[in-house]
Amino acid sequence: MKKYYSFILFFILFGIQNTFSQTIVGKEGPKSSSKSTLQLMALDSIKHFSNPDEPTVFEYDERGNLILMKDVFHKIVNTYNQDSLLLSSLFHIWNYDSNYFLPHELTVYTYDNNRRIVQDIMSIMIDNVWIDNVKMNYEYTNDLKTRQITSFFNEDLNDWILSSKTDFIYNADNLVINENIYYYNSDGLNEYLGSQTTNIYDQNNNKTYSLYESYNDTAALVYGTKTYFTYNSDNLLIEKLQEIYSSYYSTNWTPSNKIEISYNTNNLKLSQHTYMYGNDEWNLHNIDSFSYDSYTNQVLAETYLFYNEVWLCSQKVIHAFDYDYTSDQLLKPKSSSANNTLIYFENYSHMLKYDIQATNYSLDGVSWSFDTSEYFYSLRSILISLPANVVDNGMSLMVYPNPTNEKTIISLIGVEGEIEISIFDVQSREIKRIVEKPIGNKLEVGVDVSSFKKGTYFIKLRNGKYSQTRKLIVN
Repeated sequence: MKKYYSFILFFILFGIQNTFSQTIVGKEGPKSSSKSTLQLMALDSIKHFSNPDEPTVFEYDERGNLILMKDVFHKIVNTYNQDSLLLSSLFHIWNYDSNYFLPHELTVYTYDNNRRIVQDIMSIMIDNVWIDNVKMNYEYTNDLKTRQITSFFNEDLNDWILSSKTDFIYNADNLVINENIYYYNSDGLNEYLGSQTTNIYDQNNNKTYSLYESYNDTAALVYGTKTYFTYNSDNLLIEKLQEIYSSYYSTNWTPSNKIEISYNTNNLKLSQHTYMYGNDEWNLHNIDSFSYDSYTNQVLAETYLFYNEVWLCSQKVIHAFDYDYTSDQLLKPKSSSANNTLIYFENYSHMLKYDIQATNYSLDGVSWSFDTSEYFYSLRSILISLPANVVDNGMSLMVYPNPTNEKTIISLIGVEGEIEISIFDVQSREIKRIVEKPIGNKLEVGVDVSSFKKGTYFIKLRNGKYSQTRKLIVN
């Protein structure tokens, strides 16, 4: 059981392995560039309740990229290029017979000139030989991923065989309205629609309806879900209702489950009621409640079950923080083009020190078991650098007013074609991206920064080989 928990947690942690820093240009003059460093607290290890003698260990390069993540059973070694793009991930498994980590899976990533991932290939080590296994190719239109193609390697044919294809269709606000997945038979031929997802959004770009349908190779509906979303005036989700269809049980769409969410005055989730549908009515299944400290950190989550005509607490999740460090002082790995990210500090304004899982299966209020994970950090000097070399080409770029706390104007003279404008914070997270076309040879764009936190940002403009960066202060 301990191995199982450690294995699951390891793959959750694998989501945080990604690029962190990019490039900062400090001076305003042409063809000038500089690098700077930040002093940040980095997560070095987590001592887990499931395996207290073997913590998960993290190591970083000088730019804050996570290059090693290791626990008692697994190890991942990552490599990056000079722009902090993830090039490869090598996954190892501990071998008790040989008493060391054996390479098991290798994934190699390829990018285009716009830093978008266009291919990744996963290989497996068999008898000390790397064997190609799965290949993913990605296509884009206007910087939006429009197609994802999956192939598997057939050793007998010594060739890649098509497995599936996913097409993405967007609305005018760049939100996915259709996602269609096509499958192929074993020889990569005879394409058929395997599943389809349709999304509907309101005027605030909140998803209000999602229909998922899965089909067999004769185009017959096999399984499906309909999900309805309801929001309050602050665009916060307050209800989610789902219906299901399964050809194995019924030929009708039937209600399945429903959640209702309430919030406090700070728009933080206060409670969640989960209902299951049965006997032609909604039945309350469990209640979750959430508590926060004065800094809006979630410090307690409790789950209540109905037992012997009383609602009793069956599980607690407790978070303890070190308030000497704020979230701005913590290294926050961000997602690469290839992986989703689970960042421990995303919902915390201070340093997480303890994560306590408490369970009472007997619901007697006495027999609690407490399992505690502890987080350890150290201060690191992180080199900040943006992804591309800065070339001025004598073009005039102005950012004004600067400093500002409301709106800034970006003005560029002497350029043609579409301009990509990206705004990064000092930890190289992309806060905003805009694509604009100049009128004549002049571009002028207003950017609302009223929702930005106070601090230093970097505005990067790019058009082909041309690239410039300017510093922006939000006060």
